Amino acid sequence: MKHLSMLGFILCTFVLQTTAQNFFFHPKSAFFSQDSNYYEQHIVFDAVNRLVNNADEQSIFNEKKNRKFNISLIPVLNFTSATTHSAYLSLHSLNGINLKVTNGEKWYFEWQPTLFAGQVNANAAFFVHNNNVLYGYGPVNQQKFLMRYFHLFKWSFKPNEIFNFSLLNEPLKIGVGHYSLFADNKTAPYWQFQTSAQVWHLKYLVNIAFLSDRLFYNKENNWERKYNFTHTLSWNISKRINFNFFETVVASAYDSTGYRGFDINYLNPVIFYRPLEFGLGSPDNVLLGLALNIRVFKETVLYGQILLDEFVLSKVNQLNGWWGNKQAILAGLRAPRFLGMKNIELLGEIVFVRPFVYAHNDYSRVYGNQNQLLAYPFGSNTTEFYTSLNYTKNKFSIKTAFSAQLMASDSLPDVSLGNNPYKSYDIRNRDEGHFFLQGERHDIIRTSLNAYYYLIPDWNLYLTGAFDLSYIKTGGLMDYSGLFTLGLISTMHFDTIENLWRGMFFRY
Repeated sequence: MKHLSMLGFILCTFVLQTTAQNFFFHPKSAFFSQDSNYYEQHIVFDAVNRLVNNADEQSIFNEKKNRKFNISLIPVLNFTSATTHSAYLSLHSLNGINLKVTNGEKWYFEWQPTLFAGQVNANAAFFVHNNNVLYGYGPVNQQKFLMRYFHLFKWSFKPNEIFNFSLLNEPLKIGVGHYSLFADNKTAPYWQFQTSAQVWHLKYLVNIAFLSDRLFYNKENNWERKYNFTHTLSWNISKRINFNFFETVVASAYDSTGYRGFDINYLNPVIFYRPLEFGLGSPDNVLLGLALNIRVFKETVLYGQILLDEFVLSKVNQLNGWWGNKQAILAGLRAPRFLGMKNIELLGEIVFVRPFVYAHNDYSRVYGNQNQLLAYPFGSNTTEFYTSLNYTKNKFSIKTAFSAQLMASDSLPDVSLGNNPYKSYDIRNRDEGHFFLQGERHDIIRTSLNAYYYLIPDWNLYLTGAFDLSYIKTGGLMDYSGLFTLGLISTMHFDTIENLWRGMFFRY
């Protein structure tokens, strides 16, 4: 273990010192991503696949195992139109090419230059207006019709059965559920470098991400650089139980003395960030988490996550609503073959996030990127129940989903009650008496029906249609809305409905 730690430290340090930061990241860049299952099959967090199938890890290249050199070049075609119950029509296109090169299981390269063009749906206008950001995509201008060039990039090298090194422009996903309290791929993508090692039943990941942020209400400021360092240890305790330990720190490129740049103290791949933060006298934002995945019966998986943004046991025991009791819990069930039927998958999940979770007194240390959280997308001071049922038969797939959510937003613009992570927690109105769902309450119910038909398998091209129905109650006001979408898509990650829906409910 000592040699493994030293080798990891040398490799991380070498890569970061010999590669120019501008190659990884530009503060005004906005990139997109596809293939949300890539991470779940690529790094440590494919617990469901291992537990359910009771098999060895899948190939990290998400392809069938072979030792031959492969190259593919296919078009990326996405045309969707969406209309609301008020007959508001929006059009989106996402077109480009996808180049993929593999050399057995050792090398993987993928590059996808793409052009996005479309209109901002009215549902997302609130979030776009406040942040100049289209949720799940990145910075945009304030025009209704948007055009943006972006590219997807993935490079991975696996020299042996132990180590894997990757450079990616993708959002990170940690977890096996629909949401994640640790890292969720429903946000805009960002550059990151990953090193992972697998020995015995253990798998260890070191991830270094290059991010940017600015005050959500100051659109004239440039995006400020920030960095995210993450350690995750995955342990297969048995054939049925998988345990994960997670820690992450968000470090700004600036502190009270001015520009400090990239802090090399966080490059140590085995050190705990919380003691290091205290030792450095740093104001950086550290979060800790624990996750457990258990296979029950034959294929059903129970999973859960606990996130600790701040935890003082004496304050918790007092039950007086101390503002620093910042914790979140996620629990769920996933049945890939519900009731023994291989074509049906059931998922159910519940999330509780206390006020002020993910927040900081400095926006450049919030656990987010480009005014979007890196984890659970709806912020804090909220709870949600989500369930979905997916049926697949040959080239046809249909998915129905239901969500019931309670959220409480800040009722005063200059006071933080804990819903908006980008509001400084220093402007809270008191230290104690902060309780769950304080503030202006919103009751949100949503149901959706999505259908897909596989048109051209070699191009991963689908014909899709979807209908969403929502109900929102704020105080004594109630609102109903519907959204219908029809289109052609060749990547399942660009779910326009989901991104527009998330943009609708962000109150900050």
